[in-house]
Parts: sequence; structure tokens; C-alpha cells
Amino acid sequence: MEQHYETFPRFSLLSQDEQKVTATAPIKEAIHAAAPKVFEAARVFDFDASGDITGFFGQGADPSDQVIKFVEPVKCGDDRGAIFANLKSAMQAVVKRDLHAQIAQNTQSVDAKPVGIAEALLIADEVFYTKMVEQALPEGGLYVALEKASEMLKNLIDHVKVEKSAGMQRLLNARIIVAITWKRRISKLVKASSKGVSDMLWKSYARFYLEDD
Repeated sequence: MEQHYETFPRFSLLSQDEQKVTATAPIKEAIHAAAPKVFEAARVFDFDASGDITGFFGQGADPSDQVIKFVEPVKCGDDRGAIFANLKSAMQAVVKRDLHAQIAQNTQSVDAKPVGIAEALLIADEVFYTKMVEQALPEGGLYVALEKASEMLKNLIDHVKVEKSAGMQRLLNARIIVAITWKRRISKLVKASSKGVSDMLWKSYARFYLEDD
């Protein structure tokens, strides 16, 4: 598979035996054999009757989950490097699509359900907290932001206690981790009497912004 490294560098993560399977097995078998090592968001892909790849199931998806559809199907030609590169691009397009849809759904609700991939909801939470803090900093509203973060964390913890779906429990636990992280960050900003977005402590944190492209 070395000749495909330039097109899809993650082939280098495969062992020699795995590369052989990826290069010689029927395309469906090849993709599913390589997916656990070369893709972060998918293990199983959905093929239509013509052999095109129309979507995927996310990691740890419940058996009842529906396939997450690509924006456009991925064609399966002879160039395996191109197929895997196109799959990566297709999954990135799904994240972008679902992230915009998730933010439009108002993610601060504990009842928010993932629109497409669950990762989009977690990223949308990060965007929400970043925006909330940046609006609070210049206005001296960090105490209010801290109260909001505390309330959201409490609601998420209460919600996970009664949630019956294993998939939603995992998602809620991930959201709780995000909420705890942001509550701690805001507490530190309050203690440091941070006043604006140029504050060095605020700039030291990972921040998430939604851009047009």
C-alpha cells in the first residue's frame, strides 16, 4: 500500500498483513478491515445496491441507530487510496453539516439529541460555552456565566440518572465532562478577576468558534 501513502497517509498505521488485506480483499471487506485503525469516527459503512458508500455507523452506536448518511455517496473505483481519502472527506462534511444543525437546535438543553453524529453535539457544547464566556468577560458577567454552567452541569447529572438508553448515557457522561471542564475554567477566570477576551488566562484555554467555512 506504500504507493497510496501520499493520497491517504493513515495507511501507514496498518500492519503489513492489514495492508495486504486492504489492498487485495473485496472493497467492502477491505474498508471494514482497515476502518478501526484509519478512521476515528466510524467502524461500519453502509453500501447501496450499486456498491456506492452512502453513510456509516458511529463508534459505539446502539444496534437501533440509523445509518448516518453522507452528504454525497462515495464512489468505489479502482484506486483504493482515493476511496479512503474520499471517505475521510465525506465524514468531515458530515461533521460540518451536523454541527451547524446541532447549534441551530439549541444545545444548552440537557434534552438535546444528536443530529447525525454525537460528536457534533459535543463540539456544539464547546462552541456554546466559548460564546457564553466571551460575552460575559467584557461585561463583568462571569458570576452569571458560572451560575449557568453550574446549573447545566446539575441538570446533565440529574438527566443521566434516569436515562435508559446506553448510547445516550455515554453521550450525557461525555457532556458532563465538558461541563465540568468549563465550570472549572470559569471559576478560575472569576478568581483571576479576568475582564476581557484578551486576558492571558482566557487565551490559554482551548476555545471553539463556528465559522462560515
